[in-house]
Amino acid sequence: MRKIILINNALTSGGAERFTAEMANYLDNSGVETIIVLLNRAKIHFDINKNIKIIEPKNPQPHNKFKKLLYFIYLFFYLRKCIRHQKADLIFNLAYPTFVLFSIGNLVPLFISIRCDPYRTALIEGFRIPLYIRKFFYKRLKGIIAQTSEAAKILKKQFKSSKITIIPNYIPLPYLQEYDLFTEKKNNILFVGRLIKSKGLIYLLNAFKSIDNKNWKLDIVGDGPEKKNIADFIIENDLTDQVTLHGEQKYLLNYYKRSKIFVFPSLSEGFPNALLEAMSMGCACISFDCNYGPAEIIQNTINGILVETGNQNELNMALQSLINNNDEINRLMINAQSVRQIYNQEKIMSQFIKEFNHVK
Repeated sequence: MRKIILINNALTSGGAERFTAEMANYLDNSGVETIIVLLNRAKIHFDINKNIKIIEPKNPQPHNKFKKLLYFIYLFFYLRKCIRHQKADLIFNLAYPTFVLFSIGNLVPLFISIRCDPYRTALIEGFRIPLYIRKFFYKRLKGIIAQTSEAAKILKKQFKSSKITIIPNYIPLPYLQEYDLFTEKKNNILFVGRLIKSKGLIYLLNAFKSIDNKNWKLDIVGDGPEKKNIADFIIENDLTDQVTLHGEQKYLLNYYKRSKIFVFPSLSEGFPNALLEAMSMGCACISFDCNYGPAEIIQNTINGILVETGNQNELNMALQSLINNNDEINRLMINAQSVRQIYNQEKIMSQFIKEFNHVK
C-alpha cells in the first residue's frame, strides 16, 4: 500500500474524527502517502502532519432538508472527482458508508469502519437507507471493520458478510506516559464526552448530587446541545461550588491525571474512547454496561466497575462505595492500567496495516 485515502465527515472534535487524524499521522510517519477527504467544511480540531493533503468541500453542509439533499448531490460528483484524481491504492471510509459506496462505485478498493451501535447504522448515512439497499452496496466492500466482538456478530447477521474484522480503538501515545498515580490524583470525578442525552450525563449528576461527601469535585469536559440543561441542573441543585463545566478541550491529559474516579454513564456506544483513555491514565472507572464496548474493556470489579445501563440506584451506590474506600480506589487505579498493553497504538495499527495489505 503506497497511497491511501481516508474519508470522514469532518475533523471537528469527536472519536471518529480524532481517530482519522491519528491514523493519517501514523500512516504518514510510516511512509504511506495519505490523503484525507472530508464531506463537510468545518474547523479542523486536530494537529495533522504537514505532508498530509486535506481535501474538503467549498462550503459547509446546510441544515435545511432540501438544501441538504442538493448538497448530497454535489458531494456525489465531488467525491468521484477526488477519487479519480488522487489514484489511491485503497480507501478507508469512516462516514456515510452506503453513500460513499454509491458515489465512488468500483473505482478503488474500499474498507469501511462501523463506529456506532450496529443496530443504528442507518443513522450514520445522512438519510435513512433501507437495509436491503445497504446490503446490495456492501457486497463490493473489501472489508468491514468492527470495533467489538458483539458488534461484529450483529453486522455479520445483518449483512451476511465474511469480510468483517474486529479491530478496536487504541490508546494514543500521550496517554501511555509514566507518572506517579498517587501524587497527582485529587478527589476529582471526571466525565469526558459530548453533552448529548445518549451520553447519560444526567445519571452522573444525580449520582453526584446524592453522595455523602462534599470534599469531592466533578469536572465535566465537553460541549453539545445539552449544555444549557446541564448548567441549569447544576444551579438548581446548588452544585456550582462542586461541579465545573470546562467546555470542549483539545488536550485532556491533565484532566485524567488529576482525577481519581472516571464515570462513563453512556447509554449506547460504538467503542468508548474516553473510558479507555481514563483507564490508561489510572482512573478508577465506573461505567454503564451499555452496548458496545465497556464489557470488553472492563473486567468487572477487577479493573473497573460495570453498572446496569440506566440503573440510577446502582450508579449511586457504586460511586458512594468508591468514595468511601480509598484503598479500593487505589486498587482499581493500578489495575486499570492493564489496558495499556492490550490497546497499544502500535499493536492496533499493525492490525489495520495487515488488513489493508491483503488487498490485491
